[in-house]
Amino acid sequence: MPPDVVWVTINGRNVEMHSGEDHWLVSSASLNDEATKQVVVVGLTQGTKPVQWLDAMIRESEQ
Repeated sequence: MPPDVVWVTINGRNVEMHSGEDHWLVSSASLNDEATKQVVVVGLTQGTKPVQWLDAMIRESEQ
């Protein structure tokens, strides 16, 4: 899926998505370490045909 099909925010900040392996979309984003929860919102870009996801994964990693 091309990265411009969806929009993503984390804690109200836009996150730039990139094409990854095996049709995954990936991104690198900083989280607020002091927050008790992280709010992730994913939506379809306006005018995009509906899509159906079989998997969604959010993984935290330190790099």
